Amino acid sequence: MLAVALTAVFMPACGKKGPPRPPLQRLPARPESFAARRLGAVAYLEFQIPGANADGTTPADIRRVDVYGFTGQPPDLEEFFKRGALVASVPVRRPAEEEPVPKAKGKTGGPPETWPAPPPRPAPSMQAGFDQGDVVVVTEPVGQAQLAEVAIPAKPGVAARTPEKPSTPTRFYVAVGVNRKGQKGPASSRQAVALAPPPPAPSDPSVTYTETALTLAWTPGAETGAFNVYDVPPPPPAPGGEKIPTPPAAAGRLPVPVNPKPLSSPSFVDSRVAFGTTRCYAVRAISLFGAQSIESEASPARCVTMVDTFPPAAPVSLTAIGGAGAISLIWEANRETDLGGYLLMRATLPGGDFAPVTPAPIAQTTFNDTTVSRGARYAYVVLAIDTAGNRSARSNRVEEAVR
Repeated sequence: MLAVALTAVFMPACGKKGPPRPPLQRLPARPESFAARRLGAVAYLEFQIPGANADGTTPADIRRVDVYGFTGQPPDLEEFFKRGALVASVPVRRPAEEEPVPKAKGKTGGPPETWPAPPPRPAPSMQAGFDQGDVVVVTEPVGQAQLAEVAIPAKPGVAARTPEKPSTPTRFYVAVGVNRKGQKGPASSRQAVALAPPPPAPSDPSVTYTETALTLAWTPGAETGAFNVYDVPPPPPAPGGEKIPTPPAAAGRLPVPVNPKPLSSPSFVDSRVAFGTTRCYAVRAISLFGAQSIESEASPARCVTMVDTFPPAAPVSLTAIGGAGAISLIWEANRETDLGGYLLMRATLPGGDFAPVTPAPIAQTTFNDTTVSRGARYAYVVLAIDTAGNRSARSNRVEEAVR
């Protein structure tokens, strides 16, 4: 009876509830790969939308990514958000796994294996915005509003901060994810762009090409010593001849120059020759301000459509050997990657004109000519033909007769 009584006494304690806990708050992780560049009068900001929360759980509880800009002495993060300008608010779509699964319609009597299958889970919402993990580029025009420095007043009872002032006017940027309750997660790294005037744009580049390379040349503006070359799309016609504005936010990455490092002279050689395709280029001049750089507006775009008008090299070492009722010919193979074949030409001596021995080019570098007559003497040459139909010069000439 004592054991039963003790059990009755202690059992209520097992179900006793502790103090209420606050609901779990998940904050999106910091936007990664945050980078900034100044091209002409526009600042380009690139970042990756978080795909996880700060505690590592997925998917991220994130509604948008806010990008802030601040001109002046770099402030602490609290002042950055309070006094900085909201450059862009990038909406983030809800992931598909968070969308509710529609229930199956119809009777559900009987064992579960006989129930109708539920409809497939819907795709992510098609509302405007971007998906978690997307890389996004935000742009901000650099004008008078961005050039104005923001002064931070000292707080009462707190010594005024005197951070090191940049040697040239600078605008700083940070990005931060915001969850569905409006709470900010950890901020990105801080990036900066110089606010000095950009250098003058180079002239319209000229483009020439050979079988193996395209060569660009341009005239630099005044006081410019370095350049970057960019692949650009063909310029679309703008209504009224006006410049098409840069979108404030778009999926993609910052423009990357074709040259691996800045060019010190106004020329560039590009080995990416692809006949039948069109390539367009624009050039920007570069000015350096300490660790920061500013690139000029882009030069006018120059496009070129590469057409193969370059014949292959003439075949070499053509040799003829006369035999019984035939003449055997052999020559060295060409090395062009676009080689289409060889055309063997024959002339009856003396004084005959050269004519093709075969109706179409052949791929082999040997040929046994059995359409010859005893007592006749023949001359041969061979031509290389590429896939574009360009013909080489003639090979060395050989003469032979049937034995």
